[in-house]
Amino acid sequence: MEKSRNILVSVPVEESHMRQLQEAGPDCSFRFRDGTALSDLKRQKLSFENLVKTAPVSQEDVDWADIILGNVPAGFLHGGEKLKWLQAESAGVEAYIRPGALAPGAVLTNGTGAYGLAISEHMLALTLAVLKKLELYRDNQRLERWESLGGVRSIYKSTVLVLGMGDIGGAFGKQCKALGAKVIGVRRTNTARPDYADEVHLIGSLDRLLPQADIVVVTPHISGFYHLRETHTRVVNLFAENLSRFLNGDPLKNQVDTAIGYRKTVA
Repeated sequence: MEKSRNILVSVPVEESHMRQLQEAGPDCSFRFRDGTALSDLKRQKLSFENLVKTAPVSQEDVDWADIILGNVPAGFLHGGEKLKWLQAESAGVEAYIRPGALAPGAVLTNGTGAYGLAISEHMLALTLAVLKKLELYRDNQRLERWESLGGVRSIYKSTVLVLGMGDIGGAFGKQCKALGAKVIGVRRTNTARPDYADEVHLIGSLDRLLPQADIVVVTPHISGFYHLRETHTRVVNLFAENLSRFLNGDPLKNQVDTAIGYRKTVA
């Protein structure tokens, strides 16, 4: 496979990230731009000290690229034959599977795997806050009301129903299992039960499962923005690994089934 490609990178990068990607594609031409995930306000909130200042992505940048690593405005995509592969930083890729966005032969991959740690910990924190009535005690504290609000609940020995057992749902399920919960997973396809789940069912069983659950979690697609350095590192690592795979003609991670907008199931 030809290894000289024009590569547009549209995620926030530090110099170390630039080197990492350039080493993965040593014969390629790179442009580093700000994509849809970054504005000046969001840049100021990122906990990274050495982000390289880059220009906003333009229509000309997108037209120039054979490969795009990161999210770009969907309106810049017009099904051009030049673009061979778009690697989204987000898990959700709805904007890129609309008719006319990508050419029929173009490959689309997503950022599944980068967000499980950050999002699942956030979900766990909010779950515990609700179970312990922390938001109610916070409000009473502001009003200087020092009174009991009654009993609280625990994840321990509860039944947690997780709708969606991908990277985020799987990480959340493992955390709940470690805290002593019974974990029931619901997924779209009939694949092997992971160790952390006590039961796994298909979506058609949802009505029967809901009454059994103490806690119900619906896992989200992710917009593709991140404040946790670990998440940012995972995104860049995924980009570099998939770039090497693409240039070597190897199968890509996280290839999306454009008919349904989800990562293809791997047997």
